[in-house]
Amino acid sequence: MAHKSLTKAISRELAKGNICYVNRESLKITAIPDLAAGAADTPERQAQVEALENKIRRYYKVTRMTDYEEVHVMKDFIHEELSKSIKKELKNALKREEPKRNFMRVIENDEILEQYWVNFKAKWYQEWVRGYLLDIYKY
Repeated sequence: MAHKSLTKAISRELAKGNICYVNRESLKITAIPDLAAGAADTPERQAQVEALENKIRRYYKVTRMTDYEEVHVMKDFIHEELSKSIKKELKNALKREEPKRNFMRVIENDEILEQYWVNFKAKWYQEWVRGYLLDIYKY
């Protein structure tokens, strides 16, 4: 069963744009920047990934949500208790090209809304990681 503190730690790392390798025995997390998050590949990163991938049977690999999954979280956020005007603005942002960028522009214009989004996303990510780990433990 996934530990609550482990789930929180992994979700924090994923939110930062990292991929997590969790040691199956010690549950120690090794976080590596995900190149999809815009990080430059370095020889040190490559060596670290190769070392972990060569011993992958000892680790659970937890990757970040896909763009599709992140947009789904954004759509779920719209169902929260928000003003009608904000809901409409967020819905319209998700309908246009580059929905994530548009959504974040709306969110970043309101400090209170942005903090609400950060908290919502953190809880959602923790639930997502918990489900991911539970699926892994079943197999």
